[in-house]
Amino acid sequence: MIFLVAGFDEYPYHQQEANGLQRSNIQEGQPYDAVIVLGAGVADNGSITPLSKTGMDKALSLYRDKKVKMLVLTGGFTNSNVRKSETESMRDYALQEGVPESDIIVENMAGNTAGNAYYTKTKILEPNDWNRNIVVTNDFHLVRSRLIFSKVLGEKYITDYLAADSELAQSEFRKNTLMDRGYFLLYRLLFIGIRDGDHEEVAVRFNRAGAWFKRLRLSALPIVAP
Repeated sequence: MIFLVAGFDEYPYHQQEANGLQRSNIQEGQPYDAVIVLGAGVADNGSITPLSKTGMDKALSLYRDKKVKMLVLTGGFTNSNVRKSETESMRDYALQEGVPESDIIVENMAGNTAGNAYYTKTKILEPNDWNRNIVVTNDFHLVRSRLIFSKVLGEKYITDYLAADSELAQSEFRKNTLMDRGYFLLYRLLFIGIRDGDHEEVAVRFNRAGAWFKRLRLSALPIVAP
């Protein structure tokens, strides 16, 4: 596919940046309002996937160290074989690990990363006036996530980013990184002319591009229901 070829030459840069985001850039002092954990699928039996678990473990470490006040879990119904969302499996895991239900907020409308950012902002961050947060996702996915969240949230939000080690074999990590780089390049083009923080225009662009993405057999579908 063309978008894979376009991302190939920049793979070393993409990998280097993702690896750099694994190192803690978390500020000391007052705890962050929340850690936002992006879902990574749900197993056929409804349990948490290994990729989601690595992100949750990173978030739980921040929570136990009192660096964040709340866990915000985002991810929708991405597995047609089970009637359970990504966030429900992640919430179950957090509860098993001893996190009080009162410290967990779930968002299960998102079907992709743009939806993660859009619905987290509009349904959770804005209503609660939470402006200082950490985003956690897998290493190969964080560079694209940062692009999207920065565009959706804007300068009002102080957002730091942490990559969870996906623990993938090198060949699998490379494949996922190349794929993610392809999406990164497409989204960067899609965002041209959108000011940071204009989440509604981001939604409009994604909804308009939905049919085009589908023709290219990409998984980026509209993020707001018509």
